[in-house]
Amino acid sequence: MGAMTLFKKGAEASLFLADWNGRKVVIKARLPKRYRPAELDAKIRSYRTAHEPQLMHKAKKAGVPTPTIFLVDMKNASITMEFVEGKQVKQVLPHASPKERQELCVKIGTLIGKLHKHGVIHGDLTTSNMILNGEGKIFLVDFGLGEKNAEIEARGVDLHLMKRALQSTHYETAAECFKHVQKGYAAILGREDAEKVFEKIREIERRGRYVDESKQAEFPLKGRVVFFATGNIHKFNEARSILTRLDIAVGMLRMKDVEIQSNSLMEIAQTSAREVFKRCRLPVIVEDAGLFIDALKGFPGPYAAYAYQTIGNAGLLKLMKKVENREATFKSAIAYCDSLDDPLCFEGKAAGEITKEERVGNGKSGFGFDPIFQPSGSAKTFAEMTLEQKNGFSHRAMAVRKFAEWYKKLQ
Repeated sequence: MGAMTLFKKGAEASLFLADWNGRKVVIKARLPKRYRPAELDAKIRSYRTAHEPQLMHKAKKAGVPTPTIFLVDMKNASITMEFVEGKQVKQVLPHASPKERQELCVKIGTLIGKLHKHGVIHGDLTTSNMILNGEGKIFLVDFGLGEKNAEIEARGVDLHLMKRALQSTHYETAAECFKHVQKGYAAILGREDAEKVFEKIREIERRGRYVDESKQAEFPLKGRVVFFATGNIHKFNEARSILTRLDIAVGMLRMKDVEIQSNSLMEIAQTSAREVFKRCRLPVIVEDAGLFIDALKGFPGPYAAYAYQTIGNAGLLKLMKKVENREATFKSAIAYCDSLDDPLCFEGKAAGEITKEERVGNGKSGFGFDPIFQPSGSAKTFAEMTLEQKNGFSHRAMAVRKFAEWYKKLQ
């Protein structure tokens, strides 16, 4: 292995250029994060290092070009892969002719269609993660946020992200480009199945009011409105279900928040709310939640999202194998901010236990660790409940109600 040159540093991994047995390669290295507990950090990096090549292999089998993997180093949490000579589609689209742009977008749609048809969700479909080589072949890269999932909801979210990426980066031709992406997508899935996904996209867009950071000054506010800053549509739906019944108008604000590393859910939520307010100057709520398992000394706690992305429900159940004490608590902290003063915080918690297997019913309101958490006083897991039933037990619902009770006094 020759000298390595850093050419891209991301939040999740760093990319290096290197020479490997006479080949120009990219080394994707997941370096240790000091803010995470060492044991958890090792598990997260190990899981992602193993998971990404698996998705890329499945994508190749589906007929989607991805860089060839040469080496997976589990010890050092790194992946050595082919360096694809070419340009990011992000760089190509603005200079393409209408015909070239159409052909390119139809190709992108067919690739996404092939992924989805074979149960692969990319998780970060942007034109920055697409490389066009000299032969006109498009390679998809960076499957770090991907998953194996064949549900229409997952497909809709994945394709909706593609639409949002086009609107953000290629706004002048976004509508035209996405129409051609849909054409290529439908050619692979078939019109009937594709239309179900397109309808899901429309549903996602109807679920809340999406506000672009660049257009905050143009946003017309009518009456008192509070915005839930989150990228998780499930969280938003649960909160909206409660708030709208209490006549509190709520919109979904897709904006990257600044998450600090802390063992305190309240501190994380308050810091994030303050930073979001500084950027949008709108009344916002931000939630942070965690799952605290007694037998694991509070793990995963505020790192629940990381734990779910890496080891998932199966991994957590494996850690709990043969453990008799299965008591656990879901906790939620909701911070409200409408000025530069310290955000107010409202907390909720739900005691219960970790089940011995995943249990999902027809309610379809569950996400994350919901299939393995059974709240006290119920025979169902969160994932077996309807949205209304879950809101009768959940930590998030309790925090939302506390916020609503206070907020109503302002009106």
